[in-house]
This record gives sequence, C-alpha cells and structure tokens, in this order.
Amino acid sequence: MKKSIPDALSYYRPPLVKMYKCILILASLSLSQSLIHNYKETIPSDSSIYRLTETLTPSFYNLSLSIDPNSDSFSGEVIITFEVSKNLTTDTILLHSDDSFINITSVTLNTDINCTAGSSNTVGIVTVNCSEGVEGSNNILRIHYVASFSSDGRGIIKRTYIDQGKEETLVESVFEPIYARRAFPCFDEPELRANFSIEVMYPSEYTVISNSPLSRTTSNSITLSIAEFVVTPKIPTYLVTILISKLQQANIESGDDLQFKVFTRADVANLTKTVGNYYSQILGKLGSYTELPYLSIGDSECYQVAIPDYSDGIGGFGVFKYREDNLLDDGEKTTKRATQNIILNIAYKLLHEWFGGDLSVNWWSDVWITEAIATYVAYSVANEIDDSFDFDKQFLVEVTQKAMHTDAYPFAQALSTNESTVDLNDNITNTLNGFSYQKGLAL
Repeated sequence: MKKSIPDALSYYRPPLVKMYKCILILASLSLSQSLIHNYKETIPSDSSIYRLTETLTPSFYNLSLSIDPNSDSFSGEVIITFEVSKNLTTDTILLHSDDSFINITSVTLNTDINCTAGSSNTVGIVTVNCSEGVEGSNNILRIHYVASFSSDGRGIIKRTYIDQGKEETLVESVFEPIYARRAFPCFDEPELRANFSIEVMYPSEYTVISNSPLSRTTSNSITLSIAEFVVTPKIPTYLVTILISKLQQANIESGDDLQFKVFTRADVANLTKTVGNYYSQILGKLGSYTELPYLSIGDSECYQVAIPDYSDGIGGFGVFKYREDNLLDDGEKTTKRATQNIILNIAYKLLHEWFGGDLSVNWWSDVWITEAIATYVAYSVANEIDDSFDFDKQFLVEVTQKAMHTDAYPFAQALSTNESTVDLNDNITNTLNGFSYQKGLAL
C-alpha cells in the first residue's frame, strides 16, 4: 500500500498549510500513468541490509572535528545520544560509517561499556558490538576516528581557487544525499533528525562557518583556533555544513535579529548589489507564504556563500552555497536576465530552510516533493517581488514545457517510486535529478 503524504514527511508544522495542500495535490497527480512510467531496478531480495533498524533513534550529536586544509586527513570525535525502542535491550548498534574514508579508533557506550566496530557493508552500514546491552533513552555512544578527504566531490572535500593572485584552499562538506557517513559515524537517513553541537579546530588564518551562529572562538595554540557553534534545531545529517576558508564577508547590512551574511572571494566582494537589494524582500515573502517566519524555525543565521567552481547543489540549512554567477552581479552592468537568475536562485536556496530543513521527507524516494515545492514557491515569490520579470510566464517555458518534452521519452524516470527500490547508493543518488523536480513542478 502506498503510504500517505503525512507519513512520507518526517516533520510537519501546522503553519505550512498552503504547502501541505500542494503536497497532497502533487502526490495525487503523481499517480497519473500518463506522467509516470514504470521501470524496474535490480536490488537484493533482502533490502533490509541497506536500511538502519527502527529500534534506535538519535536525538543529539556532539561533533568535534580537527581539520587543516593543508593536511591529507582529519580527525574527529562524535558523541551520539540515542534512544532504544521501548521494552527492548540491545548490545548491537547499527549506524553509518564508510570505512573507505573513516577509520574508527575507539568506541565506548555509556562511559564504561567497551565496544568494537566491524567493517562497513556496501552502503556504509557498520555493526558496533558492545560488551553489555542498554535500554531506554539518553544512551551515549562515543566514537573517536580519523578520516580522509574525499576526491570525488562528496563528503568532506577540498577545493582550490585563485584570489588576489594567490591560490587558496577551502574545505567544505557535501553530504547530500548519503555522504555524511564519509565525515563522521552517524545515523545517516533523512528521517533521523537530531540537534547538533558542532566544534571545529582549524588553522587560525582561516574562517569557519556552520549551520548555526558562532558561539565563541578560543585559541588552542599560537596557530590553531577552536570554533564552537550554537546548537542547531533538529536537522537530518545530510544538512550538516562545515566550511573552512579564507573567503571574506561582504559589506551588507543585516537586521539585528537575523545574521544575514554573504561570503565571497576578496576579488569579487563588491559584486553584491542584487543580493543586497532583494534578500530582505525574499525572506519576508517566504515567511508570509509559508506562514512561518525564518526566525521561527529556530535558526538566526542566514549565510550566502559564493564558491568558485561550485557545482550548485540543491539546498542547505543556515548556510546556502552558490556558484558565483548565481549570487554575484556587477551592479549597473548586470543584465536583466542575470538579475532574474540571482533573485530566483536566492529564493530557491532559502526555501530549503523550510522544505528540507524544517520539513523533510522520510526517505529519498519522496525527495521530489520538497524540491518541486521549493522551486514552485521560488518562482511565485520572485514574481510577487517584481512582476515585471514575468516569472510566471518563464515558468511555463522553462519548466512545464521542458518537463513534458522530456517525459515523452520511453526512458523517462518515474516521479514516485516505492521505498524498497531506492536502497542502493546509486538509486538514491539518481533520485536527485533536475528532471524529477521539473516534472513535479509541472504537475
């Protein structure tokens, strides 16, 4: 039986009534056989090995990382507070930790229970066996590890860029959909949301930002600093963000309550006219449209980061990353089309604070719901801000017609799929594609 849309969402706020109705409409229409093609995928008969058990639920992560952009590896400690289902006792813990990148050096449960971690399976699930069983809530799993940077653009990665004639290196997290498990041991499934307390030790000449505002910075030595961040609202692991760089903060005025900041290369730090002119209008419209102001979500940070050669992922929480040409402009020399593109991209990115952050799906088979709605609302809000841009007409040409054209091909991918067919890593990654989002939008 196909589950209802409320079951597909791991968190839902009553103020999002308008969006909830959109989800119901989209979901009912998605069953139309004229728009969705059936297809088959080969998966193991026992798909349970590709999912975590439902008996353990994380509630809090204390994540401490030591990262040097000039090194080949980094180290970390993660302390996970979790609950065991009622009336159960377990001495076995299943969680994600990809041992192609992470080497677990020690595991302790509830201070004095020794544990050992086995090797990860093909999707990065590790079995931790402990000498004693535990039950109830407030169990604490402490894991020390060392890890390597990823070279394929997923996990904790390094990028180089040129700024003021000098090559610089930045370190960033790219976790969506299933790559937090390359950076720290965790329960890496979208419905397993938790609060995060994040601490990063880094070379002092760099700057670190994360999902929530900086709480304090201390010096560990002459050359090293430690940044501690405010505890986040409950978010899924794939939204955890770490960025260590020498990017500069652009000069944009922000309100007293919301920390709105733009980070760029020094060479282009003055190219922020459009974002400076429109960001407050966009945030105001998004709050009105969802009936939930940005600050009510529980995050007082809103950082826009222009990253050279960025591939432009779909969203974020507190930190939103862009290709430079999707955020920055050259003032009076900017074309109307470029201005439209910046407004639309900002609206789309910021909507992920609501759809993906505050409201998220239980599993990747339903990710098109949040992405389609985020994009649809972005067009609507952008059109309300400046109807001279005719975003409503552009929507028909750039989204609806393209989606219908592509969907006419026999190899077109299904919009909605059963959870059991989206378990392999490649199958999960394949759900994150622009065509599925466009088709959901066209509906």
